[in-house]
Amino acid sequence: VEVPLEFCSADYLSVGRVSGPPLDGDSDWKKLTIEATAPYDSRWLRLILHSAAESAAWFDDVEIVRL
Repeated sequence: VEVPLEFCSADYLSVGRVSGPPLDGDSDWKKLTIEATAPYDSRWLRLILHSAAESAAWFDDVEIVRL
């Protein structure tokens, strides 16, 4: 399971990407925190919740906090 944050320009072009550590699909619930500084020219943030596993991946209480 991969959980990247992708920063995009006003034209939706990628201007930066930060990923958390890869997560094993055969484990109990884990809290994942990713801290990132947005590039100056970013206007959008895309959170990608991706699993290439054959079984289901569950995501709960997803939150993006501006500090």
